[in-house]
Amino acid sequence: MELALGVLALCLPFGFVSAYDPSGSFFVLSASQDPILSDLLDPIMAPGTSPSNHVHEIYGGDKFSANWDFQTTQTSTCNNIGPKLDHSNYWFPALYFHGADGSYTKVPPHLSIYYHFPTADNGPRTMFPDGFRMISGNAMLRHDNTATEFSTKSIRWYCHGPEKVSVGAFPEGVTACPGVFGFSGEIWFPFCWDGVNDFDPKNPRKHVVFSGTSQQGGKCPDTHPKALPQLFMEFHHDIEAFANKPGAADPWVLAQGDPTGYGMHADFINGWENTNGSLADAIAVNPSDPTKTKCYTGNAGADKCFELLSGDVTSKCKIAPTTEEDLVGPMKALPGCNPIQPGPQDATIQTNCADYKPGTTVSGNTNTGDSKNDTSPISTSSTPASKSTPSTSGQGSSPPIQEKIAIKPPTTSDTQSPPEKPIVSSTSPSGGKPASIKTNSGEIWGYQGCYSDLDPDRSVRALGTWGIGKTNADCANHCVGAGFKIAGTEDGSQCFCGNSMKQSKKLDDGKCNTNCQGGESEACGGASALSVYAKQGTSLGLKRRSHNHRHVAHHKEFF
Repeated sequence: MELALGVLALCLPFGFVSAYDPSGSFFVLSASQDPILSDLLDPIMAPGTSPSNHVHEIYGGDKFSANWDFQTTQTSTCNNIGPKLDHSNYWFPALYFHGADGSYTKVPPHLSIYYHFPTADNGPRTMFPDGFRMISGNAMLRHDNTATEFSTKSIRWYCHGPEKVSVGAFPEGVTACPGVFGFSGEIWFPFCWDGVNDFDPKNPRKHVVFSGTSQQGGKCPDTHPKALPQLFMEFHHDIEAFANKPGAADPWVLAQGDPTGYGMHADFINGWENTNGSLADAIAVNPSDPTKTKCYTGNAGADKCFELLSGDVTSKCKIAPTTEEDLVGPMKALPGCNPIQPGPQDATIQTNCADYKPGTTVSGNTNTGDSKNDTSPISTSSTPASKSTPSTSGQGSSPPIQEKIAIKPPTTSDTQSPPEKPIVSSTSPSGGKPASIKTNSGEIWGYQGCYSDLDPDRSVRALGTWGIGKTNADCANHCVGAGFKIAGTEDGSQCFCGNSMKQSKKLDDGKCNTNCQGGESEACGGASALSVYAKQGTSLGLKRRSHNHRHVAHHKEFF
């Protein structure tokens, strides 16, 4: 179910409990669709590094990268959170289901973002500086420090139906929570800035702190007098697909190898435009009523404060992943280098994953499955399960598990069929689709056919730009400028770019029957169907793999 952007907690399931107090000035962005990207990237803690330590679920503008900078974000063409002028990014660690067989499978996430900016305690709020960076929580934490740390105290986990609530740690005994909002977490961000310093990875909590009296609001201390808008994030996980699957003793694990939940954390980089109608305008005092801000919506929603992108645009805004490693699973080890570290001592960054076996803790205690320390071998599948969906076929059934092995160059034996032939240029028409098009740069792009577009994983991984594909040539020119070699048009005007086709199949050409908005004599895809063009000499990458081809990981060999 896709929620309307800007709708508050009134639209959450009956019985939903949250620590959020909606008093004062606020708005909420319900980015209920999939992340714009799931990847091993973290431009705050690991700027310029790809891959980074663990998998994050990333929301916001489509210019997110390891080398994030404010100026680049201002060229974003879409986001998946709503406000047209918000090019910020928001991210948090992926949640994985840890099966009794030792496998890990990523749980589908959703996100709600609250902006809270009352004037009562601190007067008018200060706008985030361009590119302002901050985090809340501690990825390495594995014990209860809620008595001394507000960021941990602000973390709550919920299971809705039956209702279970826990501060800091995962609630015990959670195996099933109905609905897309079933298993949820939340966290408050600090908001009192010292007015001078930027984020320091060596001391990430130096420049911005909590008020010292509460995780929500309060008067800022003299050392950090500038009150920024305070962020509150809710992370919703749909775990229904795992309800009948046998889990490990600790079935829920955060991407950094945390089976406790204490290591929940979230990151924010400001990319709001500095213009009328943006965040700075919304948090300003209303001149006609100094007790309120210009954005004072109550339960009315963010659409009363900002121009919002359409739901069609936000739901399809995606970024191509930077890693070839499967991040979804099922797999034998968490992506990156993240053995389970249950604590209670703080976890440490691991760099030599060749030294441990899947299901083994850093201290050497096996944790392969249930509380009886079942050490039976983990079965493997001879066929990769790339980006698979967990099976729900029956009690105790488990989907095949991917192996991680070192990268090796492909050989002829890896394929049952030869690579696709290079594109042959032609200018003759083909069923309302030009057989070839010439881009503004002089490149010849040939028509490849009509291909399925599998949602949510776009068969041509998109930059997330819409409204520029009014013809197939328009789309190809955009993709050339963005550095891609394959272009796909859909539904008459949507444009997708990529360098390979994934999880797609060729359709009858009649499925791509929607007239291009820029030319009725030309077809630009159809419903969930792409008219695909590629640069001359480019392979679409749709090669069949042999039965005994093993999964190739992006880094070290684990076994």
